[in-house]
Amino acid sequence: MPKPRPPQSEDEYEIKEEAVVRQAAVQAIDAADLPVEQGAPDEEHPRRAAMKWNLFLRGYGFPWTPGAMARWCVISVWAVAALWLARLFFGLGIGGAGPAAGNEMALFGGVLAGVLAGLGAMIFGLVFAALAAIYGLTIVTETSAGNDRIESWPNAGLFLEWLGNLFYVFNAAALCVALAVALDWVLPGARAALIGITTFFLFPFLLLCELESNSAFVPASALVLATLWKRNNHWLLFYAETACLFLGAGALMVLAAPWINSGVAALLGGPLVAAVVMIYFRLLGRLAWFCSIETEEDAGLRELAREDDR
Repeated sequence: MPKPRPPQSEDEYEIKEEAVVRQAAVQAIDAADLPVEQGAPDEEHPRRAAMKWNLFLRGYGFPWTPGAMARWCVISVWAVAALWLARLFFGLGIGGAGPAAGNEMALFGGVLAGVLAGLGAMIFGLVFAALAAIYGLTIVTETSAGNDRIESWPNAGLFLEWLGNLFYVFNAAALCVALAVALDWVLPGARAALIGITTFFLFPFLLLCELESNSAFVPASALVLATLWKRNNHWLLFYAETACLFLGAGALMVLAAPWINSGVAALLGGPLVAAVVMIYFRLLGRLAWFCSIETEEDAGLRELAREDDR
């Protein structure tokens, strides 16, 4: 038989609440005194596990992975349409006017068809650039978060929802072109080469700075700048891989040069351009992921800072 309880001077529920609060406080103190295991996740600064750099599956083969293949097809369709209309524009608007010079109606029809083809090429090209930019930006942000498979693709039909995000990509590209034009005053006659050089080296840095500062109009970030010497090996690897990517794409375009005056070049060039865009942003996202991993030295400095705050 249980013994009868002694009379209580306070209410039973107040005693239970006080015991619960006291037990929670003891657990919090014990948890604070326990040493934090190396690699344990932190609620404020979560540390992600190291991921191996799989060159093909995580880089060059990304456009043909599940989820990304559908977007590669979408970008390829718009690229093929833009290239085909551009070829038609140069064929009818410029080269095709000569044979029909004896017939005014045929000449007018050829010029009109060329103008319409040029306008269509411009429209399709803008849509291709917008889709390539927003998909590329999504690839960078999702990959830099440690996601191998992109799940949150933007809806291409809801243009107004992601229109503002295009400024991240277009502003970085515009700054590269502006710098190349400024350098053209010093080295006249090499504007095209300067645009290629500045875009190749500065575009990834400017884009990551804009994303880190969360503003398309602030292309400067001390954290991204610090990675140039803290993660210099990853930056060099990124530039080497992108150089191989562009050289390989250029070699394929040279092989397709005999069909440049036919629709075969557009059918080959559209998917190739779409793949190059997606692979480039994938590699840039992998670079951002590796640069954001916290090293043991950074973790130690952070722990010392937290101890000083206490």
